Amino acid sequence: MFDSAQVYADELATVVEPGERVLNATMVSYLPGRERRGRPDSVTFDPINGLDSSRLNDAAVEAMGGTSLHGADGSLADQLSNVIGAASHLVITDRRVLVVDLGTGSAKLRWSAPRAAIVSMEWAPRLLQRGRVRVQLADGSTVLVVAGMLSGGAAKRLVAAGFGG
Repeated sequence: MFDSAQVYADELATVVEPGERVLNATMVSYLPGRERRGRPDSVTFDPINGLDSSRLNDAAVEAMGGTSLHGADGSLADQLSNVIGAASHLVITDRRVLVVDLGTGSAKLRWSAPRAAIVSMEWAPRLLQRGRVRVQLADGSTVLVVAGMLSGGAAKRLVAAGFGG
């Protein structure tokens, strides 16, 4: 098992506060998919294409692939999806949740919030996305991150370390 918190301990020490304990550091990615950005429901009908209901369409898309983000522009989910990059790790400490780029020689803090900003984390696997994690945030927004495609181990450890998963 690869433990990013141990491997990158020196880099992490530069972004955590004195006395703050790192509980988990997991490399994550954001796979943009269907994003619900607070648009209103609509129902339309035309004689050629028939009935079009955004709610029914959304349910079908959700059943097939899920929603990668649900929240308004500027929401916590939107912020997270925008800062996760190629070297990003979601870091859970005893005080905060961070997005930090690691493995480049010096840690780059990309986002930080109190732990209370995250209401829950849930392992939500799908075919070829065994490491999917649903992150529910305090403002009501939700974002899906992926901590591994073929194995759910890292995702389960992330959820357990942060939120008792």
